[in-house]
Amino acid sequence: MKTALCTISSNNFLPYGLTCLTSVEKFNDYDLFYLIADDFKDDLYKKYEDKITFVKLNQLNKSESELANLEFKYNIVEFNTCVKPAFYQYLFSLGYENVIYLDPDIECYDRLSYLDNLLESYSIVLTPHKNTSKKSSFFDENAFLNNGIYNLGFIAMHKSSETDRFLTWWDLALKDGCYLDYAKGFATDQIWLNLVPVYFDNVYISKHPGMNIAFWNIDERNISANLTVNSEKIQFIHYSSMSVNCRMELLDKIFFVSPEFKDIYDSHINTVKSFDFELYSNQKYKFDYFDNGMKISPQIKRFYGYSEVNRLNNGNPFSTDKDSFFYELSKNKIKCKKENLTMNEKKLNKLIKIFGLKNILNLSRYFSAVNVSTISKLYE
Repeated sequence: MKTALCTISSNNFLPYGLTCLTSVEKFNDYDLFYLIADDFKDDLYKKYEDKITFVKLNQLNKSESELANLEFKYNIVEFNTCVKPAFYQYLFSLGYENVIYLDPDIECYDRLSYLDNLLESYSIVLTPHKNTSKKSSFFDENAFLNNGIYNLGFIAMHKSSETDRFLTWWDLALKDGCYLDYAKGFATDQIWLNLVPVYFDNVYISKHPGMNIAFWNIDERNISANLTVNSEKIQFIHYSSMSVNCRMELLDKIFFVSPEFKDIYDSHINTVKSFDFELYSNQKYKFDYFDNGMKISPQIKRFYGYSEVNRLNNGNPFSTDKDSFFYELSKNKIKCKKENLTMNEKKLNKLIKIFGLKNILNLSRYFSAVNVSTISKLYE
């Protein structure tokens, strides 16, 4: 069957995505696709275009104004995940029968023939965060209730009427529901998948120990230096939270739980660094800036997302022209729906009215310091 394997990232994460796709190419004959959820810069991708097809956001079946709305209101992680259904729809439209998605911080270690066989029988294949009730060294189970039963660093689909129906539903859900906002029950694209085995048929939940290995399940998997896990071949490892500059406390804990994992991890990091890490990791994320170069704080993004701004005429929230979101916000013309605001955002709304947009942008450090526990106390 004709299969596409894909990933998504912004430019600053290219070394990880390139590590992912080149590792897949070592063992598999899939066509490789990379959606750039950022400003598309041809020079950054030229040397890899012989093996990887790089896709622009405007190739997805979304209007310019719809994309701008998503780019502005979501942060970098939220936006990278909200376009996943549209990317799937795009690849299926090219004639692929199977499409496999891997997060860019995944590395593949074997031919994915087990997965290929599953896609001959099932429409959707998922992997849970954990396979057993064994107590995790890293998370209580309520963390999975908050973030989702299934980890969306991986999802695979076979084109069918059921996957078409699923992708339409998922894309619509993520239009306004791809925030990482536990107070509202949102956990990006991932939390919605809790409903998939109920809403849709022909779904397979894979418990293969070699698929989607990550720090949240590593203590239930016996990893060996010969790249086996629980006597099965490692398929792919998800290095979430284990980036080049990650916290050593987390790594020390992982290596204590799984000593054999250290050499595998070190090899992965060396590969990531080999892909012009300094060049790519310093790339600015385009959608964090107004068109005049002013930084958009996380709070302004959230304020926009929870505001009634679709009424604006030009449809470009990044614009600083007259009648733009920027202009109207600075004049305090945009009101938020009270029921759609957390306490932190209610305070922001009031302060914008008092101090104006420019000063609020300068105060963003204060708001970033207000954590979840502080907000929850304000509700009491």
